[in-house]
Amino acid sequence: MSNCNDRRFENMLHAYELGMLSESEREEIEIHLLDCDHCYARLMEMKREMALLRNDPDVRLTINDSVGKESSERPLQAETIGRRPFWQRIMPTLVTAAALLVFLIIKPWRLEFHSTEEAIAAENRMAIMYFENLAQRDDPARLGEIAANLLITDLSESNYLTVISGQRLYDILKAMGKEGEKVIDRDIAGEVARQADARWMILGYILQVEPKLVMTTQLVDVATDQVVSSQQIAGEDGEDVFALVDRLTVEIKTDLTLPVDAFREADRFIADVTTHSPEAYRYYLTGLDYLAQNYWAEAKVNFRKAIEEDSTFAMAYYYLTVHEDYSLIAKTVQYMDKTTRREQYYIKILQEELKGNHGQVLVYLHELLRLYPDEKEALFLLADAELVMQNYDMAIRLYRHILELDPLHKMTHNQLAFAYAYKGEFEKALQANDTYISLAPNEANPYDSRGLLLAGEGRLDDAILFFKKALDIKPDFNTSWLELGNIYVFKREFDRARDCYRHLMADPHPYPRTVGRTRMAQIPLYQGKYREALTLLNEAIVTDSIENLPPTWINTTAIKYRLLSAINIEIGDYDAALKNIRKYTDIATTHFPMYRNGYLFENAVTLAQCGQLDEADAVVDTLKNYLYQSGQPQSFYQAATGIVALLKGNVNQAVSSFEKIKPGLSSFQMEYWHASAYIKAGQAKRALNILDKYRDNYSSFRSQNMLIASKYLYLYGVAYQQAGMRDQAIAAFADFLDLWQNADRDLFILKDAQSRLRELQGNH
Repeated sequence: MSNCNDRRFENMLHAYELGMLSESEREEIEIHLLDCDHCYARLMEMKREMALLRNDPDVRLTINDSVGKESSERPLQAETIGRRPFWQRIMPTLVTAAALLVFLIIKPWRLEFHSTEEAIAAENRMAIMYFENLAQRDDPARLGEIAANLLITDLSESNYLTVISGQRLYDILKAMGKEGEKVIDRDIAGEVARQADARWMILGYILQVEPKLVMTTQLVDVATDQVVSSQQIAGEDGEDVFALVDRLTVEIKTDLTLPVDAFREADRFIADVTTHSPEAYRYYLTGLDYLAQNYWAEAKVNFRKAIEEDSTFAMAYYYLTVHEDYSLIAKTVQYMDKTTRREQYYIKILQEELKGNHGQVLVYLHELLRLYPDEKEALFLLADAELVMQNYDMAIRLYRHILELDPLHKMTHNQLAFAYAYKGEFEKALQANDTYISLAPNEANPYDSRGLLLAGEGRLDDAILFFKKALDIKPDFNTSWLELGNIYVFKREFDRARDCYRHLMADPHPYPRTVGRTRMAQIPLYQGKYREALTLLNEAIVTDSIENLPPTWINTTAIKYRLLSAINIEIGDYDAALKNIRKYTDIATTHFPMYRNGYLFENAVTLAQCGQLDEADAVVDTLKNYLYQSGQPQSFYQAATGIVALLKGNVNQAVSSFEKIKPGLSSFQMEYWHASAYIKAGQAKRALNILDKYRDNYSSFRSQNMLIASKYLYLYGVAYQQAGMRDQAIAAFADFLDLWQNADRDLFILKDAQSRLRELQGNH
C-alpha cells in the first residue's frame, strides 16, 4: 500500500480519532479519507481500540470527571461518510484527551474470566457457516473455508461469546447427509444452527476476489430467522483475508448486544494467533483433512509445507510433534503465544504428556472441557487417556458420550471397538468396527483395525484378508504392511513376513524404514536364532545413526537396544546386557519421559536378571513412587516386584505380588513371568490358566516381543508336564522345537525342551 502524499493528513489521524480537530479540519480530513487508501487503512487499524474505549466504564468516568456528566453521557453513534462509517467524536476538548492519556497509562488492564462472563457467553452461542465464494464457485484457493475458520477462531477468543467449532457444525451436516457440501442453502444453515443450539448464525459470502477481496456477512437471529445486521468489508491494497476477518470481527461484536466489558478484552489480530501466510494456512487445513482419514504421511507433508511458508506456525509444529518428532515440542511452545486460548490448552496438554506428567494432563483436559464442554477433541483425548490407563469402563463411557455429540465420528467408533476388545467384549468390538467401516468404506484404516481385532482373537487368516483389503485401498498404508508381516511370522511363513517388512524398509519416509529394520530382526529372534538377530539389530542401529533420525524415530533405536539386552541375557552375556539396557534407558530418559513406567520396569527386570539385585530393588522403588505421584495404576510396580522376588528365589512373595495386579491391567510380558512364578510354586494349573489367555491372542502387543512370544510355547510344555498332562506336553514341546529347528544349538531352553520331550516320549 502506498504512503499518503500529504503527511499533514496522516499526522492528523490521531487527533481526528480523539475528536480534537476543528469543524473545518474535520471536514477537510474526511474528504481526504475518501481518496487516500493509506490513511483509511490506518484509521481502520484504530477502530478496534475505539470500540474498546468508547464502551469502557472507567473511560466514561474519567471523561465525566474532566468535562461533566452531560458530555460523557452523550450517545455514541456512528456516522457515514460516503461508503465508509467512522466513529463520531467522543472527546470535545484537549483537557479530556489529556485526562484519558493519564488514565490509559495508569489503568491496570487485566484479562480475567468470571462466571458471569461464562453465562453471557453461553447465552450468546453462535454458529458461523461456511463462506460461499460467489466470485469463484470452485473456490480454488479455499477462501471460503479459510474465512469461516479464521472468523470462528477470532470470535472464539471472546469471553462473551460461545462460538460453535467448525468441526461440530461439520458433524451436524454429516448427520444430515450433507457431508462435504461447500454450499448449503439458507434453510439447511438454519437447521444446522438450531441443532447446535445457537442463538446467532452468521452467513458469509465472498463477493469479489480480484483486484481486491470483498466479503459480506449476515448476522441472523436463529429463533426468528431474521437478519439482525449485515456487514460488508472491502479490502484495500495489501490487505488479505486475515485483515478482512479482523475487521469483520469488530463489526460483528459491535452489532451484537454484548456488555460493555466485551470491548475491554484483548482482541489480537487473527494473523497473530494463526499465521500471516494464506499459503501456510491452506497447507495446514489440508493436513487436517488427511489426519481425519488417518493418512499420517500425507498430513505430515502438508504440515511441513505450512512451516516452510511460516516458520512460526505453532499449530503446524504441534501436529508434527504429535505425529512425527517429539523434539518439535520446543518449537511449538516457543510460538505458543501465536495461538488461541483453546489451542494453548492443547499445547500445554501435549507438553505435560511428553514430560510424563499424566496428572497435570488430566487437570488441563478438565479445564479445557469446563471452558468448551462440546470440545470433541478434548473428550477424545480424555477417553484415550483412560484407555491407556486401562480404565476401560470409563473410556467406553467417554467414547459413547462423544457419539452422543457426533454419532458419525469415525475414530470414536474405532477406539470404542478396541476398548470393548480389551475389556473382553468381542462382539461389541466387532459391532463398533462394523459402524466404522460403514462410515468410511473407502478408507484403509477401518479394515486395518478389523484385522487387528481378528488377530487378537486368533483368527489369523481372516485378519490377513482385512489387512490386504486395507492395502488394496491404500497400497502405502504402512500399519497394514507391519501387521501383515507380524501375522506371517506367527504363521511361520517367514519369507512372506520378510516381503512385508521390506515394503516398510523401502518407504521414502525414515520412520517406516527403521520399524522395518527392527521387525526384520524379530524373525530370527522368534526362531531362536539369537546371533543372527544380534547382527541384524546392530546393523539396523548403524543405519538409524546414518539416517540421523529425529527423537521420535530414535524411539525405535531404543527398542533395538532393549532387544539386544534381552538377547544378551539369553546367551549369558550380562555385561553386554547391562551396557545395552543403559543405552536404552539413556535414550528413553532424554526423549521419552512419558514412557517412564515402561523403561523403569525394563531396567529393573534386566538388572535382576543380570544379578544386580540391590540396584533392581532401587529402581523398583523409583517406579513405585513415580506411579503413585503420576496417579497411574500400580501394575508395573507389582509386576516388577514379582519378577525381582522370583529371581531372588522368593517364590511365594513373587506369586503374591503378581496376584495383586488388577484384572485387565497386566500385559503379555507380565503374564509370562506370572505363569513362570506359578510353575516355580508348583501350581501348574494356575500357570496354564494364564497361558491360555494368550494362546490365540496374536495382537500387536505379542508381536512387539518375539523373544517371549516363542518362549511361551516352551513354558506351555513345562506347565503341561508339571500338571501331568503328558500328551499336551509332548505336543507343546514338539511345536516349540519345530519353531526352533534352526535355533542356536547352545541355548539352555532348547536343550531343556529336547531333554523333556525325550523323557516324555520314553515314558510312553
